[in-house]
Amino acid sequence: MRCENRLNNIYKILSSKKLDGLLISKQVNVAYAAEMSVQIEAFLVVSPRVNYYITDFRYLEEARCTVSDSFKIIELKGSLSGILKRIAKKNKIRKLGFEKTLTYGRYKKLKERVSYLKLIETSNLIEELRQIKDVAELSKIKQAVSITSKAWKEFLKYLRSGPDLSRLTEKRMADKLEFLLRKQGVVKSAFDIIAACGANISRPHAVPGQTQFKKSQPVLFDFGAVYQDYQSDVTRNFLINKPLGKYQKIYRVVQQAQALAIKAVKPGVRIGLIDNISRSYIVDKGFGKYFGHALGHGIGLEVHEGPVITGKNKNRLVPGMVFSIEPGIYIPGWGGVRIEDMVLVTEKGSEVLTNGIDESV
Repeated sequence: MRCENRLNNIYKILSSKKLDGLLISKQVNVAYAAEMSVQIEAFLVVSPRVNYYITDFRYLEEARCTVSDSFKIIELKGSLSGILKRIAKKNKIRKLGFEKTLTYGRYKKLKERVSYLKLIETSNLIEELRQIKDVAELSKIKQAVSITSKAWKEFLKYLRSGPDLSRLTEKRMADKLEFLLRKQGVVKSAFDIIAACGANISRPHAVPGQTQFKKSQPVLFDFGAVYQDYQSDVTRNFLINKPLGKYQKIYRVVQQAQALAIKAVKPGVRIGLIDNISRSYIVDKGFGKYFGHALGHGIGLEVHEGPVITGKNKNRLVPGMVFSIEPGIYIPGWGGVRIEDMVLVTEKGSEVLTNGIDESV
């Protein structure tokens, strides 16, 4: 039965928290628990007795065709609180967990209309489950990476095939890469593509503008694809001429900082250690003050999700986690370097999912 493993994991959490049920309102969590598209708006009530999928008329027909028989489908007519009142009474739910994404208005109505129901705010219950990818999820992530790789190869051919590079702006390059991703069949890129030239690379989330490409300057591209709701995320650097001097030195520092972090990835390792290894290397080379963000982030249904790869994270790596490792050095007025790859924690170590997406520096 589809969804059974995920629902069983949720039941275990409910039992440990002494909850009779959980109202899921964050759409990406709804999609995860019901194994549905993120594009369909719905609410879930998950309980050991009966699971409910609640959606309005716009999505009802699609839900009836695609929702697993693990859920009873209810059309959202009138107020959500009215439906939840009936569900709670029928299934003897007295303690109902809810996510922070539930609006205050709905929370207030539910509290007023179902006075016997104890509402318990929860934090990251589903998000923690989502950190460990199952076989189906990994397959989709790898497909998103494959699409990203194909688009990148086409993009490099385009840049090297003789377009009038002097007319290329950051915006035009970002638009071209977006086009090539869509050409591979994706509905959209994972996020707004970053294309930053020269000194603009010092801004980690630079917005592509009208700065023109120059053969003597590097360009940083941060991009990704979405395949069946699962994301990819990679950062690559492009430079026509051989890197020399300061750029070459900084590039090698970032490259080595990333390599050291990836080498340390294996089950049981404290997540904070991965960040510390990479960051310490950059600090030792004299560039510590120019690396100000976390080393990485989880990637799945969201392009930024758990686990956060930061020195403060005391949790341990577990097989099935997928996250970025993306050290960077950003020097205002000069530019910078960031290299980002996606890493999967395996039973024995790690796998770099984006190895096939070549750097061009």
